[in-house]
Amino acid sequence: RAKRTMPPCIAASFNQDHTYVALATRTGYVIHSTADGQRYHADDTLGSLRIVEMLFTSSLLCVVGDGDNAALSPRRVKVLDARSRRVLGDISCQSTVRAVRLNRMRVVVVESRKASIYELGTLCAMQTIETAENERGLVALSANAESSVIALPSAHGAGVVAVHDGFNLCATTTVRAHASALAALALNADGTMLATASVKGTVIRVTSLPTGTKMWSFRRGATS
Repeated sequence: RAKRTMPPCIAASFNQDHTYVALATRTGYVIHSTADGQRYHADDTLGSLRIVEMLFTSSLLCVVGDGDNAALSPRRVKVLDARSRRVLGDISCQSTVRAVRLNRMRVVVVESRKASIYELGTLCAMQTIETAENERGLVALSANAESSVIALPSAHGAGVVAVHDGFNLCATTTVRAHASALAALALNADGTMLATASVKGTVIRVTSLPTGTKMWSFRRGATS
């Protein structure tokens, strides 16, 4: 039996409970189980993708192309039913999409200077949040739809995180996490803990939300 050849991988992302990993490739996408590495689903007919995001273990995907063909613009998010290979809807943006996150209530689409919140069921725009320059596409969205906590690089200084309530569409707190620009953001499932790292790469800080209380710091090279 001929060995299956994997097309070049462009990006990778976990689903909300980390049970699957979705790979964006030069020909489409591949989804694997993290438990045993088995291929769960794939489509190599779409064309080159730069982003694939999965909704838990459902067949719903958000994909963004890299512009290889007109149907896969880097300025458009397509919402797909992976099983039927049907386009359920799309979101058009003014500039290149840097990141997409979703839970059962919200879709967050990140561009270089802003993030837009959409209702998942209708894809109606709910709110736009101005951010710092964000070419990395830094964003975190809690998996718990009832909280829908969103963390983004704040427009009000390097190393500052703006935290929003994506369910009630309001700002909740500002976290001055680092002295230098942010390099990574992550939230736990219910959005009560925020982990951050800066471009210096020496410290990971964990902050309690919504209070903004600093909880722990993990320094590179430290053993205790």
